[in-house]
Amino acid sequence: MKSTLMFRGANLLASVALTVGLSLPAVALTATSLSAAGAIASASPADKQTEKKRIVVLDFYYGNTSDTGYWSSYRGGAAGTGVSELVTNALVESGKYRIADRSQVSGSSSEVSVAQAVEIGKLNKVDAVIIGTVTQFNLETRRSSGGAFGIGGNSEETIARVKLSARIIDTATGDILGTAKGESEVKSRSGGGSVFGVGGSSSNSDGNALLSKAVEEAAGKLSTDIQAKF
Repeated sequence: MKSTLMFRGANLLASVALTVGLSLPAVALTATSLSAAGAIASASPADKQTEKKRIVVLDFYYGNTSDTGYWSSYRGGAAGTGVSELVTNALVESGKYRIADRSQVSGSSSEVSVAQAVEIGKLNKVDAVIIGTVTQFNLETRRSSGGAFGIGGNSEETIARVKLSARIIDTATGDILGTAKGESEVKSRSGGGSVFGVGGSSSNSDGNALLSKAVEEAAGKLSTDIQAKF
C-alpha cells in the first residue's frame, strides 16, 4: 500500500512538471506577441508623419514655352508661382509627403540648376526638390464661316494647351531621382449666324478661364506622375 502511494505521488509530480514545462514557452510566446503588438499600436501619428519624405516645389520656369506672351499676361505674370502652388496643393492632398513652406523659398523667374536645387533643398532640410518647366502654354483660335441664299454662319473654336514637366532632385546626392509630366487641352466654341444681313452670335470662350482649367488639369496629372515616380 505504501509503495502504491509513493508510485502515484511520483506520477503526479511528473505530470505537474510536464504540464508546467510545456506551458512556460507558450506563456513566454504570448507575452512576446502582446509586447510586439503593443509597440505597433503605440506608434503615434507623429512617428508615421516623420516617415514621409519631405519635399519642396519651386516656381516653374516658363522660358521654354511656345508663346511667352500668353504667359506674361496670365495671372499678372505670376503664373510660375501659380503652377507650383497647384502642384504643391495636389501633393499635400495626396497625404504621401511632408511639404516645406513655400514662403521660405524665394521665387525666381530664371531656370534653376540642379546645383541650385540641392542648395535650396539643404537650406530647407528637405529630402527632395521639385523643379519644373512649362513647355507649352498657349491659346489657339480657329475660325470658319460659310453661307448660301442669304443665310450665313460662322464659328470660332478656342483651344488652350498646357504642358508641364518636372525633375525630382535628391538633396543629399544631387541625383535626378525621376522625371514627371502633365498636360491638358481644353476647348471652347462660339458661333453666330445671319439671314440677309441680320444676325446674332453667341460666345462662351474666355482665354484666361480656359488656360486656368488647362493649368489645373495639367498640374493634377503632374502630381499623380510625381507620386508614381517618388
